[in-house]
Amino acid sequence: MIGGKHKLDEQQLQKLLIDRHVHYPLFVYEVIDSTNLEAFRLLNAVQDRCVIVLSKFQTQGRGTHGRIWEDNRGQLNLSIGFKECILPEKLNEIRVLLNRYFCEKLIQLFHNPFYLKDPNDILWKDKKLSGMLLESKVENDLTAVWVMGFGMNVYRTRHKLWSQAVQESAISLQDILVDQKIDINFLAAEFIQITLLQHPLS
Repeated sequence: MIGGKHKLDEQQLQKLLIDRHVHYPLFVYEVIDSTNLEAFRLLNAVQDRCVIVLSKFQTQGRGTHGRIWEDNRGQLNLSIGFKECILPEKLNEIRVLLNRYFCEKLIQLFHNPFYLKDPNDILWKDKKLSGMLLESKVENDLTAVWVMGFGMNVYRTRHKLWSQAVQESAISLQDILVDQKIDINFLAAEFIQITLLQHPLS
């Protein structure tokens, strides 16, 4: 059981990140168009080479292939942006590794049969729990800026905000764990730490 706050809390999350020796700038919003878009905007505006962006609600969340990521006000919306030059094909390696480690972390924490659906999703019994979207800007055949966006259905409180199609195909962590307390701040800190451990900036 993971006790703690039901809602995203910037101060609590900042403390958890400091405990994990994560010191990159953290930006937490009540509402935003897209955490990925905001990460790109921030990387363009600040000197830092990495930014961490979360929002309690996204109005224009995006999935792969131009799909809409529907927010139900019970989700973890996380983007981590990097300013570095890497080969574009390396992004696929990063995506595969991060998704695998995220899935392994969920299994470790909650002892449930989560599994990967290539290329970007984590599922539970054929229901989608989370998705990942990596986006980049390429200059001179190198990725100059890239963002890892990760969305996960955490709480089940507002399924009605989903379309009928999403209600039939998606599931939240709370649907699976039922009576367990889930701390979204703890989960965010875990996924942020995994990302930065697997892809540290030199």
